[in-house]
Amino acid sequence: MILAWHLAHGRIAIPKSVRRDRMVENLRAASLRLSDEDVRAIDGLETGVRIGGDPATFEITQIR
Repeated sequence: MILAWHLAHGRIAIPKSVRRDRMVENLRAASLRLSDEDVRAIDGLETGVRIGGDPATFEITQIR
């Protein structure tokens, strides 16, 4: 679903997997068409709030 959402926005997505079944699943995203309503619903999930560290300021010492 998320790969299809990226494609609906014209973005290039490069998924990574070593498992064949996941690779096949990822390729299926190219044929999945989300409706405009679906795309807007997913877009609406963005709250502007991070739930994890900011990659711009994250330091490896924060991992414990």
